Amino acid sequence: MKDGKRIKKRWAFLLLALFWAAVLFENHVFDPSSGIIRLSDGLQTGAVAPGLFAFLMIVWTVLVVFSFLLVAFVKGCGARELLILGILTGLVTIVLVPFAMPIDEVTHFFRAYSISSGHLLQTKTASGLVGDYVPEKLYYVMNKPANSMNLRSLFLDMKEWGQRVGGADNAFYENGYAGYYLPIGYLPAAVGLAFARLIKLPLFLIIYAGRLTNFLFYLAVCFAAFRKAPYFRNVFFLTALNPGAVYLACTYSTDGILICQVLLFVSICLRYYFAEDTARWMRQEGRKDSEIDRKTKIGAEDMTLLVASSVFIASMKTFTYSPILLLFFLIPSKSMSLRKRSAVLLICMALLGLMGVGQAVLLREFTYNDTRLASSTDTMGQIAYVMQHPVITGRLVLNFLDQNIYCLTGSVKTLQDGAGVEGVARICAVLPIFTAFLTKDRPDGERRHMGLVAFALILYVIEVLALILSLYIISTDVGGKEIIGMQSRYMLPLLPILYLLMAHLPIGGRMGDYDGFIGYMSVFALFAMLVTNVVAWA
Repeated sequence: MKDGKRIKKRWAFLLLALFWAAVLFENHVFDPSSGIIRLSDGLQTGAVAPGLFAFLMIVWTVLVVFSFLLVAFVKGCGARELLILGILTGLVTIVLVPFAMPIDEVTHFFRAYSISSGHLLQTKTASGLVGDYVPEKLYYVMNKPANSMNLRSLFLDMKEWGQRVGGADNAFYENGYAGYYLPIGYLPAAVGLAFARLIKLPLFLIIYAGRLTNFLFYLAVCFAAFRKAPYFRNVFFLTALNPGAVYLACTYSTDGILICQVLLFVSICLRYYFAEDTARWMRQEGRKDSEIDRKTKIGAEDMTLLVASSVFIASMKTFTYSPILLLFFLIPSKSMSLRKRSAVLLICMALLGLMGVGQAVLLREFTYNDTRLASSTDTMGQIAYVMQHPVITGRLVLNFLDQNIYCLTGSVKTLQDGAGVEGVARICAVLPIFTAFLTKDRPDGERRHMGLVAFALILYVIEVLALILSLYIISTDVGGKEIIGMQSRYMLPLLPILYLLMAHLPIGGRMGDYDGFIGYMSVFALFAMLVTNVVAWA
């Protein structure tokens, strides 16, 4: 490493050292009698779990060394850093995040497992129960407490988690929370589960295999979105490596799949929206017209990706994020001929129409009375109530938005109380909002792009209101006076639109190593999330 680079990185290494000092001190990591270890007298003497303390110390040491290595390799927020941070922290997160995490992972795992068995739809019994037939050993595991499988439990009871799952000993398991979801979002995880079951891996590796393919799909799509973006690449970098997004992508949640598909769709639309700016600087560099056309006129690959990503986006959360697809109309006629535009629109309309029919059937057949947050929910009944009382419903939505404005940042709380890094994590979560509008990665020229800003702002507001309304319909009692079920993670797919708005603010960034700053802060944010998950199970 050259001296100049070493000097630039000194502050990052110093902050990382202070970060670890605060974390280790706050959680009493070096005190085996208190704090994070929480060992009983029997465990301390090694009578029950010999080597547990040493095992946990090894985990902490690996994390500390790993973080310094990442900072050493990070130079900015480019494609290389996206892959390095994505692959390495993703692999660690897959292992460190306990199964099943509280955000409904067991439900999503069950649905993905059913699909890996060839059952695209769930089963409904004569008595009205919704679920599927799964091996009895899996039935036992899914009834264990949340966050029951982690490195500590694997160390203490590998016999239980190392068992093989399969055979003909299937039993019906009731789990219908996700029965009305279209199956598309579960396909990446189902591929990993199917392969792991085919080669008869033990249970804990089966669980990790589905998480792995889910995350690899997420990272591959995010990388494609980053590479296709002509400007504002830090918007895609920050969204892809948001700690909450990585956390979700490394589990069976479909939120990660939704986030990466939104990133790809937005990236392609912006690629051609900025075609005029791209063509101008290419001409200034003396590029040939054939090269300019390849960069500024849409081809078969991007048309296919637009259609595919639109299907994924529409399939999630009962079409709630579909308004994002309106960004398609930002693509100018110079980049997309009328014939190509008509073809894409017709294909998308046909696919979305089929999905709409399928979604309606699923809502009718697999409507589940979700009593986890409300006393009694009825999706179709709530829709009827909203249609009959639009003014009352609108007032509820606006009042809810006023009381929960903090959720718009998408700063998912992946931390448990007592982790000792809550403050650091919250700063890291909202930091992209302040870094996005300081970007230097803007198109040159006189174009102000105010039409894009206005369009994105209107779209963002529509999406936020649609999300809140969907929670009222799905998660709240019919005619309820309070909207239930809001989580910040629902805002993560909207981050690229929010960051894009921030990036267009007329503020010039003067930070010398701006790209490096974003990369280093991403390391901090990701490790704040990883540390918390160690605290949660240790």
